[in-house]
Amino acid sequence: MANERPEWINVAMQAVDYQIDREFDAEPIKTIGEIVLLLKQQPQDNKVVLDFDDSYDVFRLVSYRGYYRFLSLDYDCSTKFQRPYNTVSQLLRSFEGAINSEFGGYKGGQFKMHSKTIVFVSPYGMASQRMLVDIKTKGKLTTICTKIHVEEDNG
Repeated sequence: MANERPEWINVAMQAVDYQIDREFDAEPIKTIGEIVLLLKQQPQDNKVVLDFDDSYDVFRLVSYRGYYRFLSLDYDCSTKFQRPYNTVSQLLRSFEGAINSEFGGYKGGQFKMHSKTIVFVSPYGMASQRMLVDIKTKGKLTTICTKIHVEEDNG
């Protein structure tokens, strides 16, 4: 029991998580479950690209640096953490596999993802605030559509 946190810390952490969740309620950011449904509607052999830079075409899933309990589609796969992928069918299998799986946070800890986990698009170790908001296909290319989340200044 020496490793357990005091209850007041757990309550404070839950309050912070609640506040963060409310921040994204009004945003069009997609969840893992929504992304799986979108990917199932796309041609499975299509190459996947990003709307903001189509030179990136290899991806992997990681814990998001901004909020470790969220998922990120990493497009800068120069590091050797896991096998990257670049087709719709590969991306779909990866997102399906992320449900109920744990991902290591950038500074440690394990974070379990679920179908309602929201997804960002950001390189490993970066907090770009770029949200995954849609997936669209034109011809042989399937595009990951993104939007930058701008935090409100409440000060």
